[in-house]
Amino acid sequence: MVQLAIVNVLKNSENPESATELVLNELNKSQQKDLIVPVLPYVGSKKALDVLIAMFNQNTGVQKETAFTALTGWTNTFAAPFLLGISQSGAAEYQNKAFKAYVDLIGHSVLPDDQKLLQLQMVMPTAKNAYQRKLMLGALADVKTFLSLVYLGSFMDDIELQQIAVKSAIE
Repeated sequence: MVQLAIVNVLKNSENPESATELVLNELNKSQQKDLIVPVLPYVGSKKALDVLIAMFNQNTGVQKETAFTALTGWTNTFAAPFLLGISQSGAAEYQNKAFKAYVDLIGHSVLPDDQKLLQLQMVMPTAKNAYQRKLMLGALADVKTFLSLVYLGSFMDDIELQQIAVKSAIE
């Protein structure tokens, strides 16, 4: 409940930099970092992202998992390259979740549809399994461009991906 109140204050803050500093100072002082970390994606600053990335890279167990969960909930595209990196070469238990978070982040971003298409096409060759390929093709349902339709058409002969490609093209 307190976290939700903090998120609302952050969203309405007139000075995002001071809000970032305030949250990061509290994080540094706190003995219960796991209660503050979920707020960091709503801060949305590069500095907050760097703190989360450091927490993910330098910790293990619950702290690492808490940092990863916060990274997958990031609200702007700043976290996209890091999530993509985890999905390609991170620990196996994080790869699918990171790939899904990347696809969701790009799909729900404020990027123009042409940019979304390019970002999603870029990751298709790096998709490690059918789950990841289907996620990427499913996200293209919300990319309303002629080129996305053409791209989806290129998967119509792939038995494994044909159904999701058709569904995304229709939507």
